[in-house]
Amino acid sequence: MAALCNGTMYGGGFQINPYGQVNDGLLELVYVQTMPMRKIWTVLYKIFAGNHEDLEELDNVICDEVVYASKDGSSMIINCDGEIYQLPTFTCQVKKHAYKRII
Repeated sequence: MAALCNGTMYGGGFQINPYGQVNDGLLELVYVQTMPMRKIWTVLYKIFAGNHEDLEELDNVICDEVVYASKDGSSMIINCDGEIYQLPTFTCQVKKHAYKRII
C-alpha cells in the first residue's frame, strides 16, 4: 500500500502529509512494505489524525518525482484523484510554484 501526496489531505480527510504545501514542488510518498493485520486500524487512525510519523511500519520519502512500474510489465491498479487506472507504469511529478490561487 502506498499514498503519494503534495497537499495535506488525501481521500476523505486522511492527513497523510500534514506539513505539505501544494506549491513547494515536493511530493511525499508514504508506503507500507509489510504490516500485521492486527495493526491496520491503529495505523489508519493515526494516518487520519496526521500522527503517523513515528510508526515504524510506514516509510516516508520526500521527492519531486515518482515512477511506479510493475516488475513484469503487467498493468497495476492505481487510484489517482478518485479515478481508477490500470497501467504498467505511472509517473507523477509536481512543479514548484506552478499552482496559483486566485481569491
